[in-house]
Amino acid sequence: MLTDREEPDGGPGEARRGVQSVETAAAVLYALSGLGRASQLGDVARAAGIAPAKAHRYLIGLIAAGLAEQEPSGVYRLGTGAMRIGLSALRQMDVVALSGEYLESIRDQTGFSAFCAVLGDGGATVVRQSEALDAVVVNVRPGSILPLATSATGRVVCAFGSPLPVVRRLAAEQGTDMVGAERLRETIAAGVAAEGMARIEGLLLPGISAIAAPVLDDRGGLAGVLTTLGPSAAFDAAIAGPVAGAVRKAARDLSSRLGYRADSAQ
Repeated sequence: MLTDREEPDGGPGEARRGVQSVETAAAVLYALSGLGRASQLGDVARAAGIAPAKAHRYLIGLIAAGLAEQEPSGVYRLGTGAMRIGLSALRQMDVVALSGEYLESIRDQTGFSAFCAVLGDGGATVVRQSEALDAVVVNVRPGSILPLATSATGRVVCAFGSPLPVVRRLAAEQGTDMVGAERLRETIAAGVAAEGMARIEGLLLPGISAIAAPVLDDRGGLAGVLTTLGPSAAFDAAIAGPVAGAVRKAARDLSSRLGYRADSAQ
Protein backbone atom coordinates (compact mmCIF):
# COMPACT_ATOMS: atom_id res chain seq x y z
CA MET A 1 0.00 0.00 0.00
CA LEU A 2 1.28 3.47 -0.85
CA THR A 3 1.88 5.93 1.93
CA ASP A 4 1.24 9.67 1.54
CA ARG A 5 4.93 10.17 0.70
CA GLU A 6 5.40 7.28 -1.70
CA GLU A 7 5.00 7.50 -5.45
CA PRO A 8 3.42 4.79 -7.58
CA ASP A 9 5.69 2.58 -9.66
CA GLY A 10 7.12 4.55 -12.55
CA GLY A 11 7.59 7.79 -10.62
CA PRO A 12 6.15 11.25 -11.27
CA GLY A 13 5.66 10.74 -15.00
CA GLU A 14 3.40 7.75 -14.52
CA ALA A 15 1.55 9.48 -11.73
CA ARG A 16 0.85 12.44 -14.01
CA ARG A 17 -0.35 10.14 -16.76
CA GLY A 18 -2.71 8.57 -14.25
CA VAL A 19 -4.08 11.98 -13.32
CA GLN A 20 -4.53 12.84 -16.98
CA SER A 21 -6.42 9.59 -17.53
CA VAL A 22 -8.81 10.47 -14.71
CA GLU A 23 -9.25 13.98 -16.15
CA THR A 24 -10.03 12.55 -19.59
CA ALA A 25 -12.50 10.04 -18.17
CA ALA A 26 -14.17 12.89 -16.28
CA ALA A 27 -14.34 14.95 -19.48
CA VAL A 28 -16.15 12.08 -21.22
CA LEU A 29 -18.59 11.76 -18.33
CA TYR A 30 -19.24 15.50 -18.35
CA ALA A 31 -19.80 15.29 -22.10
CA LEU A 32 -22.39 12.53 -21.69
CA SER A 33 -24.07 14.56 -18.96
CA GLY A 34 -24.00 17.86 -20.83
CA LEU A 35 -25.38 16.41 -24.07
CA GLY A 36 -28.50 15.47 -22.13
CA ARG A 37 -29.40 12.53 -24.36
CA ALA A 38 -27.99 9.30 -25.77
CA SER A 39 -25.38 10.45 -28.30
CA GLN A 40 -23.18 9.24 -31.12
CA LEU A 41 -19.46 8.68 -30.52
CA GLY A 42 -18.53 11.73 -32.58
CA ASP A 43 -20.80 14.00 -30.51
CA VAL A 44 -19.33 12.71 -27.27
CA ALA A 45 -15.78 13.18 -28.56
CA ARG A 46 -16.47 16.76 -29.68
CA ALA A 47 -18.11 17.65 -26.37
CA ALA A 48 -15.15 16.17 -24.48
CA GLY A 49 -12.60 17.85 -26.74
CA ILE A 50 -10.78 14.64 -27.70
CA ALA A 51 -10.40 12.42 -30.77
CA PRO A 52 -13.17 9.84 -31.43
CA ALA A 53 -10.72 6.92 -31.10
CA LYS A 54 -9.64 8.16 -27.68
CA ALA A 55 -13.23 8.78 -26.62
CA HIS A 56 -14.09 5.22 -27.66
CA ARG A 57 -11.31 3.75 -25.50
CA TYR A 58 -12.50 5.68 -22.46
CA LEU A 59 -16.13 4.81 -23.10
CA ILE A 60 -15.22 1.11 -23.08
CA GLY A 61 -13.63 1.56 -19.65
CA LEU A 62 -16.56 3.59 -18.35
CA ILE A 63 -19.01 0.96 -19.58
CA ALA A 64 -17.03 -1.74 -17.78
CA ALA A 65 -17.27 0.33 -14.59
CA GLY A 66 -21.02 0.82 -15.00
CA LEU A 67 -20.64 4.59 -15.47
CA ALA A 68 -21.71 4.56 -19.13
CA GLU A 69 -23.88 2.38 -21.35
CA GLN A 70 -24.14 1.73 -25.08
CA GLU A 71 -27.56 1.14 -26.57
CA PRO A 72 -28.12 -1.46 -29.33
CA SER A 73 -28.29 1.38 -31.86
CA GLY A 74 -24.71 2.31 -30.95
CA VAL A 75 -25.33 5.54 -29.08
CA TYR A 76 -23.88 6.18 -25.62
CA ARG A 77 -25.42 7.49 -22.44
CA LEU A 78 -24.68 7.69 -18.72
CA GLY A 79 -24.90 4.37 -16.89
CA THR A 80 -26.69 3.46 -13.71
CA GLY A 81 -23.48 3.80 -11.73
CA ALA A 82 -23.15 7.45 -12.72
CA MET A 83 -26.78 8.06 -11.77
CA ARG A 84 -26.23 6.47 -8.36
CA ILE A 85 -23.22 8.70 -7.76
CA GLY A 86 -25.19 11.76 -8.82
CA LEU A 87 -28.13 10.95 -6.59
CA SER A 88 -25.83 10.25 -3.65
CA ALA A 89 -24.12 13.61 -4.18
CA LEU A 90 -27.47 15.39 -4.25
CA ARG A 91 -28.55 13.69 -1.01
CA GLN A 92 -25.43 15.09 0.63
CA MET A 93 -26.28 18.61 -0.57
CA ASP A 94 -28.43 19.99 2.24
CA VAL A 95 -29.61 23.56 1.75
CA VAL A 96 -29.40 24.36 5.47
CA ALA A 97 -25.83 23.10 5.80
CA LEU A 98 -24.67 24.72 2.56
CA SER A 99 -26.39 28.08 2.98
CA GLY A 100 -23.93 29.43 5.55
CA GLU A 101 -21.24 30.64 3.16
CA TYR A 102 -23.83 32.23 0.87
CA LEU A 103 -25.48 34.06 3.76
CA GLU A 104 -22.08 35.35 4.82
CA SER A 105 -21.45 36.52 1.26
CA ILE A 106 -24.72 38.47 1.23
CA ARG A 107 -23.95 39.98 4.63
CA ASP A 108 -20.41 40.95 3.67
CA GLN A 109 -21.46 42.51 0.36
CA THR A 110 -24.49 44.41 1.63
CA GLY A 111 -23.73 45.05 5.30
CA PHE A 112 -27.16 43.67 6.23
CA SER A 113 -28.20 40.50 8.04
CA ALA A 114 -29.23 37.54 5.91
CA PHE A 115 -31.04 34.30 6.60
CA CYS A 116 -32.19 31.07 4.97
CA ALA A 117 -35.77 29.83 5.35
CA VAL A 118 -37.66 26.73 4.26
CA LEU A 119 -41.34 25.86 4.08
CA GLY A 120 -42.13 23.91 7.23
CA ASP A 121 -45.35 22.68 8.78
CA GLY A 122 -45.92 26.06 10.40
CA GLY A 123 -45.02 28.16 7.36
CA ALA A 124 -41.88 29.92 6.12
CA THR A 125 -39.41 28.98 8.86
CA VAL A 126 -36.00 30.58 9.39
CA VAL A 127 -33.38 27.84 9.70
CA ARG A 128 -30.06 29.68 9.51
CA GLN A 129 -28.90 33.26 9.94
CA SER A 130 -25.81 35.40 9.37
CA GLU A 131 -26.20 38.58 11.37
CA ALA A 132 -24.44 41.85 10.60
CA LEU A 133 -22.41 43.38 13.43
CA ASP A 134 -24.43 46.59 13.38
CA ALA A 135 -27.71 44.85 12.71
CA VAL A 136 -30.94 46.62 13.48
CA VAL A 137 -32.73 44.76 16.23
CA VAL A 138 -35.33 42.68 14.40
CA ASN A 139 -36.93 39.69 16.04
CA VAL A 140 -36.03 37.23 13.27
CA ARG A 141 -34.06 34.23 14.47
CA PRO A 142 -33.72 30.54 13.56
CA GLY A 143 -37.11 29.05 14.35
CA SER A 144 -39.00 32.25 13.51
CA ILE A 145 -42.03 31.72 11.26
CA LEU A 146 -42.73 34.45 8.72
CA PRO A 147 -46.13 35.18 7.14
CA LEU A 148 -46.51 34.12 3.54
CA ALA A 149 -48.47 37.13 2.33
CA THR A 150 -46.59 40.04 3.90
CA SER A 151 -42.93 38.96 4.12
CA ALA A 152 -40.48 38.85 1.20
CA THR A 153 -39.54 35.32 2.24
CA GLY A 154 -43.16 34.20 2.34
CA ARG A 155 -43.89 35.71 -1.04
CA VAL A 156 -41.06 33.72 -2.62
CA VAL A 157 -42.55 30.60 -1.04
CA CYS A 158 -45.93 31.53 -2.56
CA ALA A 159 -44.38 31.88 -6.01
CA PHE A 160 -42.05 28.88 -6.07
CA GLY A 161 -43.34 26.49 -3.40
CA SER A 162 -45.63 23.52 -3.95
CA PRO A 163 -49.10 25.09 -4.39
CA LEU A 164 -51.24 22.90 -2.15
CA PRO A 165 -49.31 23.31 1.14
CA VAL A 166 -48.85 27.01 0.37
CA VAL A 167 -52.57 27.51 -0.18
CA ARG A 168 -53.41 25.64 3.01
CA ARG A 169 -51.02 27.80 4.99
CA LEU A 170 -52.31 30.99 3.39
CA ALA A 171 -55.89 30.01 4.22
CA ALA A 172 -54.92 29.51 7.87
CA GLU A 173 -53.01 32.81 8.00
CA GLN A 174 -55.68 34.86 6.30
CA GLY A 175 -58.72 33.16 7.82
CA THR A 176 -60.15 32.48 4.38
CA ASP A 177 -61.23 29.45 2.38
CA MET A 178 -59.04 27.53 -0.07
CA VAL A 179 -60.50 29.35 -3.08
CA GLY A 180 -59.67 32.75 -1.66
CA ALA A 181 -56.22 31.56 -0.58
CA GLU A 182 -55.49 30.25 -4.07
CA ARG A 183 -56.45 33.57 -5.61
CA LEU A 184 -54.13 35.35 -3.20
CA ARG A 185 -51.31 32.92 -3.96
CA GLU A 186 -51.72 33.47 -7.69
CA THR A 187 -51.67 37.25 -7.28
CA ILE A 188 -48.52 37.13 -5.15
CA ALA A 189 -46.84 34.60 -7.45
CA ALA A 190 -47.48 36.73 -10.54
CA GLY A 191 -45.76 39.71 -8.95
CA VAL A 192 -42.77 37.70 -7.79
CA ALA A 193 -42.39 35.85 -11.09
CA ALA A 194 -42.10 39.14 -12.95
CA GLU A 195 -38.89 39.97 -11.06
CA GLY A 196 -37.69 36.48 -10.08
CA MET A 197 -37.52 37.58 -6.44
CA ALA A 198 -39.60 39.36 -3.82
CA ARG A 199 -39.05 42.69 -2.07
CA ILE A 200 -41.02 44.60 0.52
CA GLU A 201 -40.59 48.00 2.11
CA GLY A 202 -42.19 48.45 5.52
CA LEU A 203 -45.01 45.98 4.85
CA LEU A 204 -44.21 43.43 7.55
CA LEU A 205 -42.32 45.72 9.94
CA PRO A 206 -42.45 49.53 9.75
CA GLY A 207 -39.14 50.97 8.62
CA ILE A 208 -37.72 47.58 7.57
CA SER A 209 -37.17 46.48 3.98
CA ALA A 210 -36.28 43.01 2.70
CA ILE A 211 -35.33 41.22 -0.50
CA ALA A 212 -35.62 37.45 -0.98
CA ALA A 213 -34.76 35.00 -3.76
CA PRO A 214 -35.52 31.30 -4.29
CA VAL A 215 -33.04 28.46 -3.99
CA LEU A 216 -34.09 25.66 -6.37
CA ASP A 217 -33.15 21.99 -6.37
CA ASP A 218 -32.25 19.65 -9.24
CA ARG A 219 -35.92 19.26 -10.21
CA GLY A 220 -36.70 22.96 -10.07
CA GLY A 221 -38.52 22.66 -6.76
CA LEU A 222 -38.12 25.17 -3.94
CA ALA A 223 -35.31 24.06 -1.61
CA GLY A 224 -35.18 27.26 0.43
CA VAL A 225 -35.20 31.06 0.38
CA LEU A 226 -32.31 33.47 0.93
CA THR A 227 -33.35 36.82 2.40
CA THR A 228 -31.62 39.98 3.56
CA LEU A 229 -33.26 42.80 5.50
CA GLY A 230 -32.38 46.17 6.97
CA PRO A 231 -33.62 49.67 7.80
CA SER A 232 -35.49 51.17 4.85
CA ALA A 233 -33.59 54.45 5.13
CA ALA A 234 -30.31 52.68 4.26
CA PHE A 235 -31.62 49.69 2.32
CA ASP A 236 -31.63 49.84 -1.49
CA ALA A 237 -34.61 47.68 -2.45
CA ALA A 238 -34.33 48.35 -6.19
CA ILE A 239 -34.52 45.16 -8.21
CA ALA A 240 -31.47 46.28 -10.22
CA GLY A 241 -29.58 47.50 -7.14
CA PRO A 242 -26.52 45.96 -5.47
CA VAL A 243 -28.47 44.41 -2.58
CA ALA A 244 -30.80 42.55 -4.94
CA GLY A 245 -27.82 41.58 -7.06
CA ALA A 246 -26.00 40.03 -4.10
CA VAL A 247 -29.06 38.04 -3.02
CA ARG A 248 -29.83 36.94 -6.57
CA LYS A 249 -26.28 35.72 -7.21
CA ALA A 250 -26.06 33.85 -3.91
CA ALA A 251 -29.38 32.11 -4.56
CA ARG A 252 -28.38 31.17 -8.09
CA ASP A 253 -24.99 29.85 -7.00
CA LEU A 254 -26.51 27.77 -4.21
CA SER A 255 -29.19 26.46 -6.58
CA SER A 256 -26.48 25.39 -9.01
CA ARG A 257 -24.64 23.63 -6.21
CA LEU A 258 -27.83 21.73 -5.39
CA GLY A 259 -28.04 20.52 -8.99
CA TYR A 260 -30.45 23.05 -10.47
CA ARG A 261 -30.18 23.70 -14.21
CA ALA A 262 -32.68 26.02 -15.87
CA ASP A 263 -32.69 23.93 -19.05
CA SER A 264 -33.34 20.61 -17.32
CA ALA A 265 -35.65 21.41 -14.39
CA GLN A 266 -38.93 19.56 -14.50
